[in-house]
Amino acid sequence: MNIEAIIINDVNWLVASNEINQSDTDKLLSDLNNLLFSNDSDSKRFGVLLKTKIVSKLFNELIELENKISTFGNSRSKKEEKRKLTIKNDILRNLVITLFQTYSDYLNDSKEYRIFVNNHIQKIEQISQNFLNGNISTKNPFPEYYDKKNADKIITEIKEYYNKTFLNPENTLFVKTKLTQLSESLKSKILDVENEIIIWNRRGEEYRRELLLVSMEKSEKDRVFDLYDCEMSGIMNLFHYKQDLMRLYNHIVEEYPFINSKPITISDITVFGDSNIQAVKRIYLEFSDFIDKTVSENDFVQVFMDLPITNKIKLINGSLPDYAYLIKELKPFFVRRIGENSGIYNQWWSDRFLFSGKEKNSKSISNMISGLHSGRAASKKAATNNIVNFLKSSYNHPT
Repeated sequence: MNIEAIIINDVNWLVASNEINQSDTDKLLSDLNNLLFSNDSDSKRFGVLLKTKIVSKLFNELIELENKISTFGNSRSKKEEKRKLTIKNDILRNLVITLFQTYSDYLNDSKEYRIFVNNHIQKIEQISQNFLNGNISTKNPFPEYYDKKNADKIITEIKEYYNKTFLNPENTLFVKTKLTQLSESLKSKILDVENEIIIWNRRGEEYRRELLLVSMEKSEKDRVFDLYDCEMSGIMNLFHYKQDLMRLYNHIVEEYPFINSKPITISDITVFGDSNIQAVKRIYLEFSDFIDKTVSENDFVQVFMDLPITNKIKLINGSLPDYAYLIKELKPFFVRRIGENSGIYNQWWSDRFLFSGKEKNSKSISNMISGLHSGRAASKKAATNNIVNFLKSSYNHPT
């Protein structure tokens, strides 16, 4: 039996059987590839085989499978059969997509290919719109929750679709139009999210001020704290979302020069130049020797995010040399726009911290650091070194 006959038999078996697996389709794809590059391969004959003996049969089987699965509903008696057919449907659908993507030159004039392209365009446009609307997950509301893994998947799917579509010269005008529209929508959305972050942050500060009221009853304090915690989580998720919007936008303008726009500078979520909020939460634990237990994790994280703040955190349990040593040792890990300018760096600490309850301006902090060389030595170097060692393991050093 020659390889063409083997391929046809394999396709017929895939259509007839209710239990197939990935290895069956992998074998078919391998045989097709071997046939295409064999010495006696005929391009025209290969195209006819693909259209009439493979794609047409698989496409019709997919239609029948979807119709049959839809008739089962939630019937318990049909549950196992539905499960098997759903698995088969998914495997065959992935096979057909792979065939269209791999052998588009042989299939782009077939009705099945046109149906596939039209359906896929609609799917990508819907995915893009969902992404722009913040509908990253259907299970949880945004921005209280943000499915980063799903967002990464969506971005990859959009990028891969337009990359493959653009390879076909016939699609040039279509891709230019769609990507120009998408880039403008992304740029507009980024501005909307920036404004939303400001609004959420303002509400968070209002809740924080309420929490400082001594007269507030415990039940009311718990309620306000929950609201505050929700606001802080929302702000972090909005930052993640903004980063992902920027990432897709920058890919488009860098990959497709016809967009005629410049990439947007991606702002850092934290002063360490990293979007990993979990890492900053770990630093909160390392700071336990320098801050009071009343400083919540959210309060601490907000200080190290690129956000305006209204309440300072009090550094405690240390002398001025201890605080100076802490500030000096952390400097290499800050983003360049802060860490490379001593005046800006010292002002950052002045704006966000009290030193044993006292205000310190930028010049006072500079004098504290200079005093390390001539004055009393820091006694809590071990606590600072623990923070430094953690940062070394979590971020590039220096940034």
